[in-house]
Amino acid sequence: MKVIAVETPEQFRAFLDIPKRIYANDPNYIPPLEADLYQILGKDNAAYQGDNLLLLLAYDRGEFVGRVAAFFYPGNRVGGIGFFECIEDPDVSMELFQAAEHFLKNAGCEVVQAPVNFGERDKFWGLMVRGFRSPSYQENYNPPYYRELFEANGYKQEFEQVTWEITPATFKRELLDRKARQLEAAGFTWKHYDPARRDDFIDDFLHIYNEAWREFEHFKPLNKTEIAELLRRMKPIFRNNLLWFTYDPKGKPIAFYLSIIELNQYLRSIDGKLNVLNKIRLWIRMRTEPVRKLRGLVFGVIPAYQNQGVSAGMIMEICKLIESTPGLECTELAWVGGFNPRMMAFLEKLGAHPDRRHITLSKKVQAGLHKLE
Repeated sequence: MKVIAVETPEQFRAFLDIPKRIYANDPNYIPPLEADLYQILGKDNAAYQGDNLLLLLAYDRGEFVGRVAAFFYPGNRVGGIGFFECIEDPDVSMELFQAAEHFLKNAGCEVVQAPVNFGERDKFWGLMVRGFRSPSYQENYNPPYYRELFEANGYKQEFEQVTWEITPATFKRELLDRKARQLEAAGFTWKHYDPARRDDFIDDFLHIYNEAWREFEHFKPLNKTEIAELLRRMKPIFRNNLLWFTYDPKGKPIAFYLSIIELNQYLRSIDGKLNVLNKIRLWIRMRTEPVRKLRGLVFGVIPAYQNQGVSAGMIMEICKLIESTPGLECTELAWVGGFNPRMMAFLEKLGAHPDRRHITLSKKVQAGLHKLE
């Protein structure tokens, strides 16, 4: 068995195809869109700053049996590995992890986080450890044995990520309505995205995002062009009333909450490929089948206003939307870290319930790791 670096289009194709073996008999698995993976792992990704990404394949007895991506930001002591897939074999996972860690150690990294994704915590981040049902769009899904493979290689849980869900039947409107009225009386306001004021809202999004996440490892500040491109790419699953902003009494943007149509209900049958025929199928399904679920994609509050309930007005508007839209059953709220117990307690009081759990693991990089074949 050997581990090789992905260097050719054929090897990249093999990297994308590894999950076909891992999930061949798993009815819950929904392949991610290959276009999304190209966007993240392709060489035109704006996150690249030289040779700071390595894709690895494990090869044994004539077939590929595992994969992993290793990446870092120059000057950052914390590296990341992600997009891990592997057969249930500790030897294969060990070889993959050691090759990835060797790459990161040589780049000056002292700690590895896993499984993560180039700083974008709203997609493909964390190891699923509870609630092994079909994943949401751009959510990591994996077999239960992956946790054993990580822990056997020295990875330990750093924090837990809890995905909450709320339905009209469980929604405790009174508490949220009372908090929203208190905020309104104090001069706070909330507005949803308006394309007529596109540039203003993009500026507000930019300010909140870069303030809210600047202290996190792997953080990469966004710019106006990137946010505009994000909205363009999200057009099929975006609605103006799914992106809400909160403003303080002086009119300063302090929080946003972005939801999308939960796309995986439509993607199950297209095998991750957006060819012409599948685009037509997807277009038809999205216009004939009612949306059953919304997904909270990303939630941001600038540090000075965190843990003060300033999200109440925005969540209230999303819940009103669920109540008034035929066929819409629930909204999945953006995941909340175990390091934020106040927010989890707040969501529980609202009637939300924890639906799925992921964990982010980490490990100190050791010297003397295996090199690539």
